Amino acid sequence: MTVEEWHKRVPHNFTSEGTSEKLVVVGVKHHKTATQVATFALTEEEERWFDTYYTKVRPSMINEDAPEETFFISTSGLKIYNVSVYLRRFHNLHKLPNVTSQMARQACETWTLAEYSDIEKCLISNYLSHSILSANSHYRQNTLHNICHGSILVRDIGKRSDPEETRPSSSREGLQASVGTPRKDAFQKLLGEFPVTLEGRVPKSRDCRRISPSHWHYCRKQWRDRQHKIRVKHVIRAFPARRPSVTTLTQYIQEKKWKHKDTEVNLLVEAWKPKSMKHWKDCKVLGDDTHLQHWKGLKCSTDAESRVRRVTTRRVFLKGEVICDLHGDKMSGREGRIMKTTEEGSKALFFLQRP
Repeated sequence: MTVEEWHKRVPHNFTSEGTSEKLVVVGVKHHKTATQVATFALTEEEERWFDTYYTKVRPSMINEDAPEETFFISTSGLKIYNVSVYLRRFHNLHKLPNVTSQMARQACETWTLAEYSDIEKCLISNYLSHSILSANSHYRQNTLHNICHGSILVRDIGKRSDPEETRPSSSREGLQASVGTPRKDAFQKLLGEFPVTLEGRVPKSRDCRRISPSHWHYCRKQWRDRQHKIRVKHVIRAFPARRPSVTTLTQYIQEKKWKHKDTEVNLLVEAWKPKSMKHWKDCKVLGDDTHLQHWKGLKCSTDAESRVRRVTTRRVFLKGEVICDLHGDKMSGREGRIMKTTEEGSKALFFLQRP
């Protein structure tokens, strides 16, 4: 993290299900584990820790060789290149177990297997791995909400129950014993009063508590998880060939009058995958694009000197997603290979069609 990135931290009032908390979101552009912006949220107390270090501790360690742009520096005033080494020294100094980031990620996966819904798992995963979607819309209000929500979920991991007790058994006896358990019966009772629909709103906490005081949280997250799955399938059917943007999907959901939270739109976009179609050319949207030859995510440009036309991408395409359908003169493989050997042909040949 740089000093400039620390100064550009963004405060955000996170509000969800009646709870409110003030957090600060920081974005780090350059790091070795990914190419996207890494984001993390700090509580008010944690922000005071960082600010105390920056205003009181860091100035005492700065010397002529100290990098001015780096936020964290070593006691000798140099840039910290391997955080794991310093963390291990800290653990050894205070006789603490050496906990690595990999161990922390594995612990998160263990706790989230049984106690968190798919939406919550996605938020935690994105918070730990910094998805492309979060990077592209880093300072959007809904993205700030997602980052803060993911931070709180990670912070609260382990507070709900013991993962060994809640993780479903994979044995035949365990599967048979899980059928007809009290919490599954409670969930079926919840479905009787609040059927899962595309347009429906998640049952309120008080309704879930009324149905099952001891299993209300499980019932509510199962209801939300089931609705999320059917909404993902619906979105894939509605947008079979091309991944919808957040804006497009938001407009679609508003037209359908779904009861939803703003954070769910991003999750639906991330969960989208191209639908396997035998006749994708029959898709109306792609038919219009084929006729107009205007394809989202592609840009055609002409080199000023060589006058050679080039095609570049402006977004990430998923495997199986339709990129474009351009029509040109047919040529044989032999003609294409000959053309590709020429200097001009190697730059201009993008599509090779066999007769």
